[in-house]
Parts: sequence; structure tokens; C-alpha cells
Amino acid sequence: MITNRLNRKLPVFVDMKGEVRIFSSLSRKYYGEDSHGMIASVQNPWDRQARILVIAGKRFQGTRAAIIALITKPERVFSGNRHDRSVMAKVVRGYDMDGDGIIDNAEVLE
Repeated sequence: MITNRLNRKLPVFVDMKGEVRIFSSLSRKYYGEDSHGMIASVQNPWDRQARILVIAGKRFQGTRAAIIALITKPERVFSGNRHDRSVMAKVVRGYDMDGDGIIDNAEVLE
């Protein structure tokens, strides 16, 4: 519920209109695969002293990809978006590297 209240204010967010997709306002691109996820760190609008870390995906696979990227590539995740380095918002894509149907690797797309 909290993420839903923040969603449209994020630089990268889950677009719920029509087909669910992740949209980056930085690159103006939509990402529609189930394995797409997003990570954003933004100032908390209810407490200006704090930040909020939002991790989400188009589906479970995308959320899993975002968590894997955060754990395995933290320096890349927190380096800022390639379109605007001052904005900490990333789009990721998950991969099933061993063919077992479970996302086990992630690539940072932007």
C-alpha cells in the first residue's frame, strides 16, 4: 500500500495502466518482460530526514531479479542511473542461468 502511494512519484515505477510494465522517466522506456524489476532510493515524503528503498518487479521474477542485483551488485545499483547519475533508480532484468526455471542472475539495464 505504501509503494502504491509512492509509485507515480518514483523516477522508475510500475505502470499499472493497461498491461503492467516498468517505466523509466529517465530513459522514457517501458520494460514489459516478467523478469524486469526496479530499485529506487528516494527521499521519504513523510519524513524528510529519511530515505525509502523501493524494490519491485513486473512479476515475482522481476522482484527476485531486483533483489539479486541489490545483493550481488550493490556498487552498481547505488551508483546512480546511467541517464542521470544524481538519481538512484535502476531497471534490472533477471536471467535463469541454469535452466531450472528460477531467476538466479541479474543485469542492470539502466
